[in-house]
Amino acid sequence: MGFCKIFGITVGIAFVIVMNAVFIAAIVIGIIRQKACSDVSHLITWLFVFGGVGLGFSAYMIVHMVSNALSI
Repeated sequence: MGFCKIFGITVGIAFVIVMNAVFIAAIVIGIIRQKACSDVSHLITWLFVFGGVGLGFSAYMIVHMVSNALSI
């Protein structure tokens, strides 16, 4: 296993962790601000959509990275 393969996996995992934090933060902010921002409810909806789609994409990326790592 070469250095690039290990470094690439490490960077990929770090990226997924950081992006998961962003997606979870969007959902949490949406929940917290749901009642406070009732006049701009479309923004709250987009926070939920962004967080949900992002977490779904991250789950896909994790499965893809694990399957690639196991095929080495």
